[in-house]
Amino acid sequence: MVQLLINKCRSWIPPKSNPVVDVIQNQLVNAHLGLGRETAAHNLAYCGYQDPSKRFSRTFRCDNRYCRRCRHRPIRRFFNKLKPIIDAGGEFRLMTLGVAESNQQDWRLVKKACNLRSRLLNLAPFKKVLGALCSIEISWKGQAFFTHMHVLYIGELVNSRGKAPAQAINAWQEKNFPHTHYDDRPVGGTQQDLFSTIS
Repeated sequence: MVQLLINKCRSWIPPKSNPVVDVIQNQLVNAHLGLGRETAAHNLAYCGYQDPSKRFSRTFRCDNRYCRRCRHRPIRRFFNKLKPIIDAGGEFRLMTLGVAESNQQDWRLVKKACNLRSRLLNLAPFKKVLGALCSIEISWKGQAFFTHMHVLYIGELVNSRGKAPAQAINAWQEKNFPHTHYDDRPVGGTQQDLFSTIS
């Protein structure tokens, strides 16, 4: 279906392709089609394509909140803003927090996670973090769909009221979501490392 949409307009040419991003983008297109959101699905399918017939070739951007290609722009701005800290030895970390597992893609869980992410980043463990980005994703684990949050941050998580950061964050998870998966690991310090992490 995705290829069908793209082939309708022969003048559009694809930019450099990232196979992982393309697969996820196709899944998003099919999810939107399944929900009856044909315009959103069409825009997601075309996102990142260029029209060479114009004098100045422009890249089409859908700006859909779930689009994996459009997400690279805030990551790029985020990286450039914090580059002096990275050059001085600062390290990015990626935290993954489980939201829920379900038999089908549940966009209500995504919406709930979107509404609660600002509260997450305002928790005491994040008070000394120099910068953070939070995204919500759905992935297929082979038996169920796993809705989860990724927090990309630079800085140090701190103890609060005698609790370790993981304890405070797990308490927030237990209060809001039925899943308590928690993972926190370092990410390489280059822009390419960040792009491969979010893809």
